[in-house]
Formats: sequence, structure tokens, C-alpha cells
Amino acid sequence: MDIEKKLALLLTVLTVMGAVLVMSGCLGSDERPQEVDLDVLDAELRGTNAQGEEPDEGREFLWLRVEMKNLKDEDIDLSHVLFEVATADGILYHSDGAQEMVTNLHPDGRDVFWLVFDLPEEIYAKELLFEPYDARDPVGWTDIPSY
Repeated sequence: MDIEKKLALLLTVLTVMGAVLVMSGCLGSDERPQEVDLDVLDAELRGTNAQGEEPDEGREFLWLRVEMKNLKDEDIDLSHVLFEVATADGILYHSDGAQEMVTNLHPDGRDVFWLVFDLPEEIYAKELLFEPYDARDPVGWTDIPSY
């Protein structure tokens, strides 16, 4: 088989493989797979953070009551630093603290906890994101209700 026929065969194989990946949703899909189910049960502004401290001037504390379910077949380590809120402009703010959070969520396990975010006044957090230590992108997200 000459080199041109080998290249043509290789391109055909790669094209078929790409089509299979696109049809199966592994490639070319805008939908991100979620490894956790997140739901914001309550969103409110409070005058103190999880440590009882008042916000600096021009800032406020957003408290989110979150329910989380592990959809993976393995444990998920939890920490407030793995959560962020995103604004409509795409600006991310990391969690400042948490209350009532377990440190490990087993497969199919659920937990309900509070997350606290130290935000500039006049900033509206639109989406809650969860990004584990070993992930490059969030593996869980949900909209935040009005507060």
C-alpha cells in the first residue's frame, strides 16, 4: 500500500471516530457533565460571615443554603474553597467560609450546608459552581435565586 492510500485510510478512520464521538456526546457538545447535583435552597445577605465578623466597608456577605448530591461512583472531598459564585460578567468569587458542611460525600450521599461569599456591594451573584481539587473545570453548577 503506498503512502497516499495509507493517509486516505487514516483520514477515513479518524473521520469515522470523530463522528462517533460527536454522536455519543463526548466531543463537540456544549453540555458539561455534572458530577454533583447542586441546588441553592436559600440566598440571603447577612451582616456577618461564618466567623461572626462584619464585612469591610463597601462589601457584603452572601449566604447560600446549598443541597448537594454526589452523582459519582466515588467519594468527593468537600471544602468551602471548592465553591465559587459567578456574576453575569463572568467574574468569580471564592467562598469565604461554610457552616454545617461534611468533609466527605459518599456516592449517592447528600448534604445540606451554608456557604458564605464576601462580595462587593452592588455585585449580583448569578451562578454557584463546584470545582474539586482534581478538576480543570466545574463539575457542578446551579443558578442562584434572587436575594
